[in-house]
Amino acid sequence: MLRAMLLFPLLLISAPLRAPVAEPPPVQSGTFTASVLDEWLQGT
Repeated sequence: MLRAMLLFPLLLISAPLRAPVAEPPPVQSGTFTASVLDEWLQGT
């Protein structure tokens, strides 16, 4: 659980760096972030 909390901000920071060309709409990226966080919370 703690490891996921530490990796999550790094993922948010590195995601725009990895895909600077096609930036998804805020709503889509927010939904994607929420679903990833949900999966991590269920997996830990």
